[in-house]
Amino acid sequence: MNNAWVALSLGTNLGPRERNLKMATDELKNLLENVRCSPVYETVPVGYADQPLFLNAALVGYTKWSADEILDRILDIELKGGRTRSIVNGPRTIDIDLLLYGYEMRGLFVSQSSRLTVPHARLHERAFVLQPLNELIPEQIHPVLNQTIGELAERVGSKGVVQVSDILNAK
Repeated sequence: MNNAWVALSLGTNLGPRERNLKMATDELKNLLENVRCSPVYETVPVGYADQPLFLNAALVGYTKWSADEILDRILDIELKGGRTRSIVNGPRTIDIDLLLYGYEMRGLFVSQSSRLTVPHARLHERAFVLQPLNELIPEQIHPVLNQTIGELAERVGSKGVVQVSDILNAK
């Protein structure tokens, strides 16, 4: 089987935020091939607003694992990073979301189960996801909405989303 292509979103707003992102990215680079990372953005919280600002980034790469297997590995990385789930959309040391999954020749995967929805159900609504993702794959077409990531990013805008560093790409 050919390797699948994945797009992930990373976020953190507790503890040493840059170190949290770096840890998660390093772990993901051990799991994926040909990884590319976006710059890091500082973003305002969405949903539960009474919490610190987030650092967010996006990452794309290739994997030999299924979407469910990637989810299991993501959850392991979040646990390693001290993630607890006490408040929906609340503060967190690290959050990793599987945004897109698929094969270049056969297109992107669309699936919904009790564990996982691909593409991510709110991807198209979130500037803190779309702006970093637009740095990596602006021409990628959303498999349900039939719009590019660039078009979606332009539609939601960049209010509350400011690029702050490129630490994930530092050598």
